[in-house]
Amino acid sequence: MPRSWAREHAPGWSYDPVGQTDYCPKHAQSAIGPATDAVPPQPTASARDQSGNPLNRDAYATQLRARLTDGSRPTDDSQVLMFAEAEVVARLLEELAGVYRGESLGALAHDLATRLDRHIVG
Repeated sequence: MPRSWAREHAPGWSYDPVGQTDYCPKHAQSAIGPATDAVPPQPTASARDQSGNPLNRDAYATQLRARLTDGSRPTDDSQVLMFAEAEVVARLLEELAGVYRGESLGALAHDLATRLDRHIVG
């Protein structure tokens, strides 16, 4: 009871009910959580730019999809995977799709795994 009275009579002070913490006017911004519409950064685990910084996963997925439709490099028999290799790659891609479920990078991995599976079976 004394605490609630103090909160009501302390101008500018904030209370965080989740953390059960009181904040003075100087630190009241700490009581405000992050913006709900803010998108957290989504860095790649291993892909890097020329400076060594991780790439954004959505931008990386877009870049990779563009390479698929580029068509500038013809394939020959020396670049074809064996069936077992293609199957392992497809399973690895599905695992990646599961890790990045709901993201464009995960969707790309799933699409490619499905494409590989059609070639393995067909």
